[in-house]
Amino acid sequence: MDIIIISGFLGSGKTTFLKKFRSLLDNNMKSVILMNEFGEVDIDSNIIGESQSIKSMTQGCICCSLKEDLEVQLHELYYNLNPDLIIIEATGVADPVEIIDAISAPAVMEFTQLKQLITVVDSQKLLALNTTPQMKQLFLHQIKYANTLILNKLDVLTEDEMNLARDAIKNINDQAYIIESIEHLTEKDIVKFYADHNLMNEIERHPSAHNIQSMTIKLSNSVEIESLHHWLGQLDDNIYRVKGFVTLRHMPSETYLLQYAFGIPQYEPYELKRDPVIVIIGSQIDKDRIKQQIEMLQFS
Repeated sequence: MDIIIISGFLGSGKTTFLKKFRSLLDNNMKSVILMNEFGEVDIDSNIIGESQSIKSMTQGCICCSLKEDLEVQLHELYYNLNPDLIIIEATGVADPVEIIDAISAPAVMEFTQLKQLITVVDSQKLLALNTTPQMKQLFLHQIKYANTLILNKLDVLTEDEMNLARDAIKNINDQAYIIESIEHLTEKDIVKFYADHNLMNEIERHPSAHNIQSMTIKLSNSVEIESLHHWLGQLDDNIYRVKGFVTLRHMPSETYLLQYAFGIPQYEPYELKRDPVIVIIGSQIDKDRIKQQIEMLQFS
């Protein structure tokens, strides 16, 4: 299943973009929309309209409290509906680093491809960002890590303000594909979205100075838990997440789920047998170096 994430700050126009996006989709494409509302009531799906292709996730954010729920939802959709495309509209307070972490569970990545992280940007807010440092960082992350940006609400700005907004966007993320206003979205853009490579694929991923990168490494051997723990403790700050399935030398018949975030590793027994694999998420990843380190882990 292909996945497209629609991100954007509160009130940026994500739902309006989603309505336009849906209208341009190929009618033969089976798509499902996962809409995430932070509160208890799902407002956006009522705006979009009732449809069997819309699933709501409320009372939390998919980047934190609903992470496990999202993984379950994706499995259910795959086995019950097997759609061509899943569109995730994230809540306005979701950090894209965390969203990608939520959908990058190795068991999910077996049957999904992340095609786009699209951020809808409110041009007015971009020029007058008067909020808390935490919210400002979130706003900048949503722009910085997107590979497609919708520069919305330009029409309410003066010509000089428009140019300032364009410059501000490029200063934050000069690698993204930019569409100026939701109204300018065309069928050609939709085709481009699908032509792009899987963002979670190590080989096809186009690294940039800003965007989130990931790499997936399949393991052929079990590892010593002490060596694995030491390696995780030595990772650079640009590595945000490490997760995967591993077999440990002292328990070679057992599969363990590895989770690493904020400098803290966790190992949990996993009931199902899985092929050992490690997924690494970060920015400006030195992939050759990481490969060498993991190779040493397996054969040291």
